[in-house]
Amino acid sequence: MNIFTSKLVVMLNMFVACFILEASEYYFEEPTSRYQINEKGGDELKIPLGLMEAIENNIPLTFCATKKLAKKVGPFFFPVNSKIECSTINRYAIGKNFILKRDWSDKSIAHSNLKAIFDSMVKLENIDFKEISEKKINNFYILLRWKLDRKKLPAPLLLTTFFSKEWNYNTGWKVIKRL
Repeated sequence: MNIFTSKLVVMLNMFVACFILEASEYYFEEPTSRYQINEKGGDELKIPLGLMEAIENNIPLTFCATKKLAKKVGPFFFPVNSKIECSTINRYAIGKNFILKRDWSDKSIAHSNLKAIFDSMVKLENIDFKEISEKKINNFYILLRWKLDRKKLPAPLLLTTFFSKEWNYNTGWKVIKRL
């Protein structure tokens, strides 16, 4: 293999990597809509109506926030570390209250409406990645993605969700903070 061919292969691999890594610095700009995630973790998640109706009909849903520490080299983000925090939303069998249970905590939060539940869910805890040293903080970004964990759905419902767009809820990667 000659030098030209190897350079071509490297450039094609970089081009493909650009499409695989979904986050871009475009998301670091000021939020253009109230549903865009900002540095505080987000003001509000845009949850499809079908998912909200499922929660109101006593189907527990688990949403997972994946936080990634990534180093930016040129236009590419290379992940260094990631953390996943999941939250499950239930409805009381009797009454109209909703419960938010975080997987990493023993406490449950109860609210009377879903908007309050989602508002408390998007407040992320402190982001403390141990790979960040004070001296080498250049070009590090924190990326965030919210996703519905369909593996925890009841089996009969799981079969009907395979090809549904609203049941494949995923916000995509957003840059929420530049370090």
